[in-house]
Parts: sequence; C-alpha cells; structure tokens
Amino acid sequence: MKYDKLPLQYKFDQLEPYIDSETVCIHYTKHLQGYVDKLNKALEGYEQFTNGKTLEEILFNIEKTPIEIRKDIIRQGGRVANHNLYFSILGSKPKKYPTGQLLNEINRRFGDFSALKEELSNKSINQFGAGYGWLVIDKKGELDVISTSNQDSPLMFKMRPILTIDIWEHAYYLKYKNNLEKSFTYFKDALNIDENLGRAYIGLGEYYYSIHEYTDALINYEKAIDLQEGTIDVYFGIAMCYKALKQYEDALSYLQIVHQADSTNELYIKRNCRDRKIINLN
Repeated sequence: MKYDKLPLQYKFDQLEPYIDSETVCIHYTKHLQGYVDKLNKALEGYEQFTNGKTLEEILFNIEKTPIEIRKDIIRQGGRVANHNLYFSILGSKPKKYPTGQLLNEINRRFGDFSALKEELSNKSINQFGAGYGWLVIDKKGELDVISTSNQDSPLMFKMRPILTIDIWEHAYYLKYKNNLEKSFTYFKDALNIDENLGRAYIGLGEYYYSIHEYTDALINYEKAIDLQEGTIDVYFGIAMCYKALKQYEDALSYLQIVHQADSTNELYIKRNCRDRKIINLN
C-alpha cells in the first residue's frame, strides 16, 4: 500500500503574510514529498503488513510493526502524518474561534480559548530543538497540550492529535531566517555585559544545535550548568548533542539524569526510553 501527502485546500500564496508562498511550496513539495518517498521505499516488500491500514493506524500500533522497519516508520511515517495534519489545519480563511463541543471541552479543561492558546504557544516555544506542539485527546479521552521531539507522533503514545504547531525550522526559516542570526548577536551582547548570565549560554546552545554545530552547543550548555542554570531541558539538549556526535554512552548518561529528574512525566519517560533504545541500536 502506498501512502501520500494530502492535497492542499489552498494555493501556496494564500497563507501570506503569515507564511510566505516560497516556504509553503518548498515545505510541501520538497520536504513532505521527500518523507513520503522515503516511507514508501522503506515499506517495499511489506505490502501484506500495510494492506488496508492507514498510516495513522500503523503509528498508533507502532509496537506491532516489524522491528526491522520500525525505525523508518517512526522517522518517515511520523513526518508524513504530522505534516499532513499540519497542512490540513491551515487555510486562507480559517475559523478564528472554536465552536460547539470542542469549545465546551476547551473551556472545561483550560478555562477559556485564550488560556489554551497561551499554553500551546508556551509548550511549543519551550520544546527543545526540532519538534511539534500539540493539542491532543489523551488516553483518558481528555484534551491535553503536549510537545514531541523530532518526528515523533502523539499516535505512538496512544494520543489522538487535533492540532499541531510545526517547530521544525523548515516551516518558517525562509521568512524568519534573519531572526536566528539576530538572536545569536543578542546572546553574545548579553554575555559582553554579564559573562555569568547562564540563560545566554543556554540560548547560544540552542542556536548552535539548530545549525548542527553540536560541539559548540555542548560547550555553551555546559557553561550554563557550571553557572547553576542547568534545567532539565539543558540536560536533554546535551544528551541530544552527544547522540548527534555518536557519543552514545555520554548521551545515555545524560538521558538517565533527565529520567531521574522527571520521573513523574510519563510521556517524557517514554520518549527518553525510546531514545535510549535508539542509542543502543545505532
């Protein structure tokens, strides 16, 4: 069975001024199409397994997938499913306010729509590195706001996604690429004023990680820790840097720190445990 990207219900330029036409075009025709092609390539010879199943069904039951292609399904299948949802919720004339049962559930769970928007925005902004912010229906049937890293889909955690914010830089970098360079300058300026400003080192760490300069990212994250600014996300960032550098034992040790520091967060634990397996398999 072949999987594909969903057709757009708008033209590339109809999301302006929020998302420019070139970004939409490249994001949809290049990035998403590439994920589709890689997913279908990985599934060649497994038609008996995929026959009659939607991609969402496969991801929801990821533990039942053949182990030899599971990593490709997570990486490429997650990307396809996440992007299909992302592009499907955008529009040239979108509704600006929920109605009906969804609004009632939002008001019950979050207080009001504004509170939901604030929580979702904060969750997305604070997601380390690439990933997504989500409004989901959790395993108990309740609305919740979560974030996932890289290509992970909430479906793999038995959650049903309703809305997503794409935090991958290819979703916005053509229009907002100069902001990344400005942020680097601002963090450097802050350290010229106060060289003990731990938050600035964290910002530089995130900047270097976003441009794949993992060694420089590590240097700045570790300076933040030396200044007692080591939040759980900094330790997770260090782990991901070591993983990118293929220093898996170091990555694993930092993931264990994260695990111990946030042992009550079920989603975070599962994500860490899976990363530990990926580390051991590489």
